[in-house]
Amino acid sequence: MPGGIALLTIGGGLALLVWSVTSNLHDMRRPLSDPTKALGLVRWLRTTILGLAAVAVGIGWLWESWPVIGLALIIAGEETLETTSVIRAMERYPGMALESVVRRRR
Repeated sequence: MPGGIALLTIGGGLALLVWSVTSNLHDMRRPLSDPTKALGLVRWLRTTILGLAAVAVGIGWLWESWPVIGLALIIAGEETLETTSVIRAMERYPGMALESVVRRRR
């Protein structure tokens, strides 16, 4: 059964990676002159790192390698803290408010 949970964790991490890329394509295609591009890229980086960490935890679980699991969780926690603080700082910059970054539905 632990192998099934490990494979589920790997699949969830891969799904998060695919979702991260597809949901943030709009932000990645913004022109370099758009100041909100950096905010979108940092959000993309955060979700990508979380997806990669989930894959690494699943692989560590499958291999029964506690150092791999621990390292993946430490890196995921540190990068999540770092990118979240960058996102909060960038959202306070004029013109980077949530309403200027979020895509409007038509």
